[in-house]
Amino acid sequence: MKRIFSSILCGLLVASVFAGCGNNGGSSSSGSSSTPASSGSSSSDNTGVTMSAPGEYPIVNEKVTYTVMAPQTNYILDLQTNAYTQWLEEKTNVHIEYETVPEAALTEKVNLSLASSEIPDAYLSCNIDSASQVKYGKEGVFVDMAPMIEQYGYEIPKAYEANNLLPGAVTTPDGEIFALAGVNECYHCLYCGRAWINQTWLDNLGLDYPETTEDFVNVLRAFKEQDANGNGDPNDEIPMLGISGMWRASCYDFLLGSFVYNDFTDRLSVENGTVNYVANTEEFRDGLRFIRSLIEEELIDPVSLTITEDEAHVLTGGDVATVGVATGMAYWNVLSANDEEYIGLSPLEGPNGVRNAFVRATGIVSGQFAITNKAENPEILFRWADAQFSEEATYFSSWGPEGEGWEKAPEGTLGINGKQALYTVLDGVNNTGAETIQNLAMPNIALANRTSDFRLGQAVGGDDKSEERLYEAASKYYYPYAKEQTYPLMVMSAEDSAVVNEYKTAINAYVDEMISGFLAGTYDLDKDWDSYLSEFDALGLEDYLNVLQSAYDKVYK
Repeated sequence: MKRIFSSILCGLLVASVFAGCGNNGGSSSSGSSSTPASSGSSSSDNTGVTMSAPGEYPIVNEKVTYTVMAPQTNYILDLQTNAYTQWLEEKTNVHIEYETVPEAALTEKVNLSLASSEIPDAYLSCNIDSASQVKYGKEGVFVDMAPMIEQYGYEIPKAYEANNLLPGAVTTPDGEIFALAGVNECYHCLYCGRAWINQTWLDNLGLDYPETTEDFVNVLRAFKEQDANGNGDPNDEIPMLGISGMWRASCYDFLLGSFVYNDFTDRLSVENGTVNYVANTEEFRDGLRFIRSLIEEELIDPVSLTITEDEAHVLTGGDVATVGVATGMAYWNVLSANDEEYIGLSPLEGPNGVRNAFVRATGIVSGQFAITNKAENPEILFRWADAQFSEEATYFSSWGPEGEGWEKAPEGTLGINGKQALYTVLDGVNNTGAETIQNLAMPNIALANRTSDFRLGQAVGGDDKSEERLYEAASKYYYPYAKEQTYPLMVMSAEDSAVVNEYKTAINAYVDEMISGFLAGTYDLDKDWDSYLSEFDALGLEDYLNVLQSAYDKVYK
């Protein structure tokens, strides 16, 4: 894929020139409680606000205050008193009054506030979609941060230079940046369409690890017929089990990769610069026909089309393993016991030589920080956001203070990737699980530059081998078959976003419904296929693809 910019600063400068050097240009408006510092630092060129030089702290000498809307999660006690937010305030001299909203109500609250005049100075981790970014950016509600990145950026330009997909994910066709993205490069999450096969069962029956769809069928038949778990009951084995309604955990999404490049969400692929839709291809039908044959033979348990995660855990929670192959990004999606018997199952080579691992191509978390026209001296807020991309801030927001939540790893300690570890998470620290309420860190809310090196630099050891197993699955069983054909994140024009939003939901809902119907036998893959295809014309598939292609070409060609 073509690099968007030859260098980040050059690219942002060009974007700013063509965009008229930014709508707001760092101008301020009334309505904030912030008070700019008056002395002691380098003055900005065009605002009159006195700030320290980029990368130097505090940002201002006299403390300023802003209001920021953010989600209230069930594992962070209080953002106002959180150790990370207190540290960040001390470092930057920027005080934040957090307007927290329960996660379940966040989207509704954000939309209501944007539609009214009751807006904060900024939105943090509110997942503002690209259409809203453009709409409210063009209306002047969101401040254009592209000129700020060039003039005031220190940590963000470095992050953008290291990840060539980041600029395209945040920049409008006119060169504006109305919302910043976070970085969370979860390596074992990239190759996320996974299955797990019971190695103990293979050993019990003297079977080889399956490499092709033909091999796989023979293995499933043996699992079904030959008392694979060795408990004396030849009828309690489930050859293959998946979950309905959980992204990355369905049987059909894993198996479709043996026939076509299968994006789990939008069924799109990009090959040699051309945007394709795959759910209307003969290859896709061949994949569905194969999966349907497995269901008819009861090699895939039919409940896989309807079962929930909790229900799957009941089926798999006995003293002996009852499932031969389980689908899910993590083995615990389906399995609740005996998981030590399972290893990753590579994508299978299909009858036409296709063997695809779906790649979730980026670790980019879009729409994470937007500044509004309410903020006086928005460049200060931008500097506050920029500070969160530093290595120091990333460690703190992820795990808390050094010495309390984490410590530097001793020499010789191995990380998840088998290399020298960077840090050790201290015992009893769990800053991402709902079962632990903590106030040391701010994971998944604070902006951060959680690169692959950072994620994989966590020390391993002890009884919990989950991270090592997930990494092994990604690197050993999926990476060799990964093809980066996923349609990339990008900010489209308001016109393009309107067209995409008009068609995308209806098309995806239709395809999901028909996949379930074809696999359940409600519809016939021969008799009903032409009717299935004809509906795409009514749903506007051609217009949808044309807009996607045009948007892609503007950024990547």
